[in-house]
Amino acid sequence: TFYSAKKNFDNAIKIISQDEDLSKPSSTTIQLLDNAIENASIIENKFYKTKYLDDAFYIIARATYLKGKINGSKYYFNKIVENYKDSQYYYESLIWLGFINIDLGNSDKINSIISHLETNIDNLSNNLFLFYMLKAKASEFFDINLDIKLNYLLAIENTNNKFNEIKVYKKLLSISEDNDNYKDSVNYLEAILNNIDPTDNDKNELLNKWFYYNCLNGAYYKNYTYIEEKINDNI
Repeated sequence: TFYSAKKNFDNAIKIISQDEDLSKPSSTTIQLLDNAIENASIIENKFYKTKYLDDAFYIIARATYLKGKINGSKYYFNKIVENYKDSQYYYESLIWLGFINIDLGNSDKINSIISHLETNIDNLSNNLFLFYMLKAKASEFFDINLDIKLNYLLAIENTNNKFNEIKVYKKLLSISEDNDNYKDSVNYLEAILNNIDPTDNDKNELLNKWFYYNCLNGAYYKNYTYIEEKINDNI
């Protein structure tokens, strides 16, 4: 039962990790999450003395959060934080509770969680990407503009996952465009274009932006150089 829950959950996460729009999970993803919750709930209800109980709580908490059921997710993450302080999921659960409290608008709780995590940063080695994503989201929540960019860049520094990098660079691109900061926009576009698949449907749109922002920055030489390289490649 535990392995069925974990398999369904892992398969759902694999799909979600490559999905651009996390607010609308596919029907396949929802079904996998439902199966994971169902199997993990059996562990909770029938095998409550098992060593896998914190694993079951974690799967239920993550799966319910991904389905948008914030209060249910909060309940199970709190179970881990309150009762399983030695669990491998303890610090990650705190981070997810940070995201949940941002969703709920609980300012004091957000600050308390981040402060506790910063005090224990040496224990976050496997969760630094998620931690800096939390700090970036908190900076947006509190409208601390200088920290938003810093924390998103720190998140990128702490992941080896290409899909994570692209998603964060796209977030930074959106922020820089909103602020008419086209020098940063060009840098983020270059990072995205260097990482996306050559057949990606968004490539041409991103490349057109890159050309346009180079013109706005007066960096025409970049466009000329790119065109010259492409011509030479085809000779």
